[in-house]
Amino acid sequence: MLPISSSEDDDGSSCVRVPTRGLPVGDVLKFAAALKEQLALEPYPVWSPISKEFAYLGDISGQLAVVKIARPWLPTETELATVAPVQLTISGQREQQIQLSPYPYLITVTTS
Repeated sequence: MLPISSSEDDDGSSCVRVPTRGLPVGDVLKFAAALKEQLALEPYPVWSPISKEFAYLGDISGQLAVVKIARPWLPTETELATVAPVQLTISGQREQQIQLSPYPYLITVTTS
């Protein structure tokens, strides 16, 4: 994830840093494997298991919570995970942009 920064001009329409972002999907195992292949994202912490319902991927700077669609969100379990557009910018080894089809999830990787 990118470092925290702020601006006096920020109108609240954009977010610079969110430590964890949820991505609901139909097949958690397949989606987590694609994120590992395309972005080298590993479970966080590394000993954390990936299941059919949940995968926590990333590092100490930021994580993606990949969950099964309709799974109740923790800690309240009052909202179900639903697909909604997400655009993320993360730091990585090489610059790239990945559209995670069939979902409206766009990840931009920067090297800065």
